[in-house]
Amino acid sequence: MESKKEVVVLENVTKRFGNVIAVSNLSLKIRKGQFVSLLGPSGCGKTTTLRMISGFEEPSEGSIYIDGKNMVGVPSYRRPTNMCFQNLALFPHMSVFENIAYSLKLRKINSKVIEEKVRRILFLLDLSGLENRGINEISGGQAQRVALARALISEPTVLLLDEPLGSLDRKLRVHMRVELRKIQRRLGITFLYVTHDQEEALVMSDKIVIVNEGKKIQEGSPIEVYNNPQTKFVADFIGGTNLIEGMVSDNEEVISSGNLRILAYFKQKIAKNRKVFISIRPEKIKIVKGSNKAVPENYFRGKVKEVIFLGSSIRYMVVVGENLLLDVLENVADISKIYAQGDEINLWWKKEDSVIISE
Repeated sequence: MESKKEVVVLENVTKRFGNVIAVSNLSLKIRKGQFVSLLGPSGCGKTTTLRMISGFEEPSEGSIYIDGKNMVGVPSYRRPTNMCFQNLALFPHMSVFENIAYSLKLRKINSKVIEEKVRRILFLLDLSGLENRGINEISGGQAQRVALARALISEPTVLLLDEPLGSLDRKLRVHMRVELRKIQRRLGITFLYVTHDQEEALVMSDKIVIVNEGKKIQEGSPIEVYNNPQTKFVADFIGGTNLIEGMVSDNEEVISSGNLRILAYFKQKIAKNRKVFISIRPEKIKIVKGSNKAVPENYFRGKVKEVIFLGSSIRYMVVVGENLLLDVLENVADISKIYAQGDEINLWWKKEDSVIISE
């Protein structure tokens, strides 16, 4: 259960490797019991941030607090964290039980206590009955849960996960996203998860922190960052979008470079003639019948340039106006007709689905 207590706090953390700034002035607060994802492209500083929290790297500047204690200078083995890597690093010569119990044996904990703890974590992670098997005798998903059990058995305040599902095939990865979230909720341990997979972050997280070039760009719930991107980078990186450049006109309109007049929802006043971008998610654009008299907002006629069948949905690339190419996504269950290349169709979307980005 998530609480209001802040268990991890980063204050103005910077990490330099020579002349390269891997993380720049990063501040972050994570509450107890939250599932937080650091999301960004490769090389953006996500893993470096994780390594600084765990103690494998020290920040060049700034402070890192866990449970209110400054961890700068504290070695990794004395921090209340544990880490789960993409490379599971399980011991192939040990059984499932021995892999999970390894860290407890190093701490010379009583064998009866170890037995109880391992049996409990095996039960919680649906691994009961596999304890005597070798690592090569279990499936990829089971091996993933063994690695997770090994990281959780020491009861860390924070579990740090560095793209742990990256090596799994897509079907198993999708299954493990749900399993990982269920495990986190069941145990109530704070998870800080690094990924470059937008769908993964959206599915699992209480909060997403988007990072690029070592800097925090935006943070919020999955719904917030998806529906209200604050920058072009976030709009394009999270889920894909239609980005339309234009100038602010009167009456909450934006005139695109192709002279299309697009109604948008302005959260704050923006000066006339200022250059902005409009972000419109593909699934927000509807294919409709009838004239623009029936649908007063953002009604445009276009020509289908490309049709892409995706199984549960169909993606249309539609040319509107002179040369504006719009990405339109329709759920197959809602489709009364599948259009073909060259068909002329009517598109419509709500004013509030035209999200203004001024940066």
